[in-house]
Amino acid sequence: MRLWSRELWRLVWLAALGTCLGWLLGAAGLGLAAGLAVCLFYHLRQLRELYLWLTLHPHDEPPAARGMWGELFDRLYRYQRVSV
Repeated sequence: MRLWSRELWRLVWLAALGTCLGWLLGAAGLGLAAGLAVCLFYHLRQLRELYLWLTLHPHDEPPAARGMWGELFDRLYRYQRVSV
């Protein structure tokens, strides 16, 4: 549960920061969109790392990641080792 709240706070923080920066430049909505785009980029990059690991190097150790993505990689790796 703690990992989910951390991810939620990261999303709120990026949205608020983007909105504030956009407001200073006269386009709060554009700033909000930019902040959310940064969050989306991070998650898409982690998803790509997961895909590449599972398709190209499934028996290697998982890629390094932090937070919820790191936990997901580690759990998948443990499940994979148990099933082999």
